[in-house]
Amino acid sequence: MKSEAAFSRVTPQVAIYVRLSDEDKNKTDNLGNSESIKNQIALATKYANEKKWVIHDIYIDDDWSGLDRDRPEFNRLLKDCEARKIDIVLCKDMSRFTRDKIVTEEYLETKFVEWGIRFIGLSDGVDTSDKANKKSREINALVNQWYAEDISIKVKDTLKIKRETGNFIGSFPPYGYKKSAHNKNKLEIDEVAAKTVRMIFQLYLEGYGTTAIAKILNAKQIPNPCTYKELTIQNYKNPFKKKSTSVWNKTSVKRILRNEVYLGILQQHKSEKIHFKSKKRKQVPKKYWTVVKNTHPPIIDKATFFTVQKLMDTKIRSSGYGKAHIFAGKVFCKDCKSPLTKSSSGKYSYLSCALYNSSHLKCSRHSIRFDRLIQIVEDRLRRHLLILTHKTDDLVQEVLEKGKLKKEEQNYQVLKKNIIKRINDLNNGLKYLYIDKANKTIEEVVWQDIFEQFTNEKKILIQELKRLNTEEKDTSQINIKVCKKAVNDILQVSPLNRTLINNLIDFIEVGEVENGKQEIIISYTFCN
Repeated sequence: MKSEAAFSRVTPQVAIYVRLSDEDKNKTDNLGNSESIKNQIALATKYANEKKWVIHDIYIDDDWSGLDRDRPEFNRLLKDCEARKIDIVLCKDMSRFTRDKIVTEEYLETKFVEWGIRFIGLSDGVDTSDKANKKSREINALVNQWYAEDISIKVKDTLKIKRETGNFIGSFPPYGYKKSAHNKNKLEIDEVAAKTVRMIFQLYLEGYGTTAIAKILNAKQIPNPCTYKELTIQNYKNPFKKKSTSVWNKTSVKRILRNEVYLGILQQHKSEKIHFKSKKRKQVPKKYWTVVKNTHPPIIDKATFFTVQKLMDTKIRSSGYGKAHIFAGKVFCKDCKSPLTKSSSGKYSYLSCALYNSSHLKCSRHSIRFDRLIQIVEDRLRRHLLILTHKTDDLVQEVLEKGKLKKEEQNYQVLKKNIIKRINDLNNGLKYLYIDKANKTIEEVVWQDIFEQFTNEKKILIQELKRLNTEEKDTSQINIKVCKKAVNDILQVSPLNRTLINNLIDFIEVGEVENGKQEIIISYTFCN
C-alpha cells in the first residue's frame, strides 16, 4: 500500500538510477543506444521531463557490477525509497538496477510494493504498475542473471589464459615491484622498495629473526608494504588495514622472506570466488596454483633465497637479543646428525650435541669450544678462497652493476615527487577548510575531524620525505672503494660472520674427541 506521504504528492518524485560496469563500457543495447552513464541519464531525464515528473535525485554507480549489493549509490537509493522520499525509480533497463534475480524479487516484487514505489525500465518495457508485466519481468530477471553468469565464466577463462602465459593479473603489484608503464600485466622492479626487500633477506642471513628485523625496519621508519603502496599507488586502499597501523611485524617480514615472486616467479590463482554472485573466496590447494617462472626481473638471487628458506625450515632459535649465533642451522653432530646447541660455562661458550643427556635418544657430547670452531672455519675458508683473489676486480664490477644506482636514484625522485604533490594537495585542502570555517559553511565538529586527518597525514608525509632524502644521500655515496672493501672482506674472511657462513658453507659436522683429536668436516657451497 502507498504511504500517506506518497499519496499527498500531486507530482511524483522520481529517482533516476544509472550504473556502468567494466564489461558494459563501449557497449550498445539492442536499439543501438550507448550504455554510457551520460546516455543513461539523458534517456531517463528526457522521459521524466516529458511526463512532467519531478526528479528527486540522480544516483550513479560507475564501475560496479550489477550483482554487487554493496554499490554505494544503489544503497543510498534504497534508503531514500524506504524513507518514502521517492515515488518512481527510473532506469534505462532492469539490468541497470540489478542482474541478481533474488534482488529483483526482493525489491521490485516485494519491498517496492510495500513502500508504494513504481519501477520503470525504459529499454526493456518493465513497469511494475502493470500487473500483466509480471511474467516478462521474471523472464528478464532470469536472462539478466544468465548474462552475468556467462560473463563471469568468460572473464574466468580469460584470466586463466593470462595467468598461464605469465601475465600478472592482480590489481596491485607485490611489494618491491611496480606495473610496467607499457604493459600493466608485466612487473618491473621498484628499486626503492626492492632495497628494503634485499635488506630483509640480508638481515635474516646475518642471524636476525623476523621480529628483530621488523623492529629494525620500524626504527629506520621505513613504511610497511601497505603504507608504501598508499604513498605510491593512486586509489590504493587496503580494507584489511587497521587504523593507524603502518608498522612492520614478524608476519609481514616472513611473508616477504617466503615469497617466490622475488625470484622472478609468478604464483597466481591462490584463491577463487565461491560463486559468481558471492564476494567470498576460498583458498586453492597449492598443487592447483598457476606458477610461471622468469616472468619478471628477480630482486633476490636463487642462492640467497634458498639459503633463507633452508634456515627458516630449520626453525633456528635466536638469542634474547633477536639474533642467532653464526653457526645456527649449519653445525651438526657427525654421528647422529642432530644440530649442536650453544651453551656457556664460565668465560667460554660451547657447542654440543642436542641429544646429549636426552631422556629418549641419547648421543655422546661431541662438544667443541665456540671460539675454537670459529678459528678452524676461518683458517680453512681462507685456504679455499685464496684461489679467488685474482677475481677481485671482476667481483667489484659485479657489485657495482647489481647496485643499479642510477635507476634507484630515479625511483627516489618519483616517490619524493608523489609525496610533495600530496603535501601540496593537503595544504590546499587546509586552506579551503579555513575558508569554509570562516564562512560558517561547515560544522565545527566536521571541521575539526577533517583538520586532524589532514594535519596528521601531512606530518607523516613530511617525516617520510626527510627519511627518503637522507637515504638517497647515503645511497649516492656508494663508490668503488666501498665495494672493494666488501669484496676483500669476503676473500679474507675477516671477521667471520653469519652472512659469509650462509653463502659459503653448506654444513659443518663435529665428531667426538678421540685420543685428543676431533674430526671437523666442512662442506662448502663452492670448490668442494
